Amino acid sequence: MTMKKIFMSTAITTMLLSITACGHRVQPVYNVNRHVMPLEAENLSDKQRGERIRLAASKRGWSCREVAAQKLICRVTARSHRASVDVDHNKHYFSINYLDSSNLRHKKGRIHPKYNKWIKRLEQAIVKTVGLVQLGQSDAVSRKGTPADTPVANTTRYHHTKKTILEETRSSNAGRDGHNDRGQYEDRNDVTQKTANTERANQERIAQEHFSQERLAEAQAHREQLSREAKVTNDRLAHEQAERDRLAREVAAHNKAEREQLARERANLERRRAESIERSKSRDTAASSVKEVPIGNVDHVELEW
Repeated sequence: MTMKKIFMSTAITTMLLSITACGHRVQPVYNVNRHVMPLEAENLSDKQRGERIRLAASKRGWSCREVAAQKLICRVTARSHRASVDVDHNKHYFSINYLDSSNLRHKKGRIHPKYNKWIKRLEQAIVKTVGLVQLGQSDAVSRKGTPADTPVANTTRYHHTKKTILEETRSSNAGRDGHNDRGQYEDRNDVTQKTANTERANQERIAQEHFSQERLAEAQAHREQLSREAKVTNDRLAHEQAERDRLAREVAAHNKAEREQLARERANLERRRAESIERSKSRDTAASSVKEVPIGNVDHVELEW
């Protein structure tokens, strides 16, 4: 009975550990959002910049297809694992966003850590390849005439170059102690990493300065536009005010003329009334001044027969 309990406890513990391990083997999906382009990208056209991104992706085993002037669809397959991303780019920034995947445990924005490692390596390869001042002829055409932007040609050339560099390093350091070689190699890596970080910081600063200058230019243009619109508005308001003043003057002049006309008519009426009263008084005076003729005494009138 005791052995059975111990076995059950061991089994349950193992299951819990397995579940916990599986839970820790997924991470939030890593997307590259508006990563600053190297300064050299400003001198490249959309086609040239897209070719360098495809070359960088092919070195990491990705195959890319251009779907627009500034957009690529890239896919990678490793055994039974598959992932697809879209790469948006311009002369200032580039972004890498998740599209779909297979057998990478993608669910609710989380995915297998291997995918995030692929994306980070792809990001570094794009920065390094786009930042090259000039691509060599070996990057344009392979030895067998295969176009350089095909994944097979670029992957083969990349591994061949890497193998050659490793052989040269081994032959030059054959007489040295392994520990010293490892230390020097790590020192060189540290210097290279610091140089890359400094260069990246400088590129980000320059890009930020360019972005700030563009924002300032846009703000200045916006202010000038607002100033022009304000001037037009002020001119229109001044014109409307002048029109209102003119109408007010016309109304005032019309009212004044009407008042003067009414005053003249009232004066004429008063004058006519006064003349009528004078004529009436004259007629009354003339009538009262007429004298009656005396007829005399009737007794003294002699009648003739």
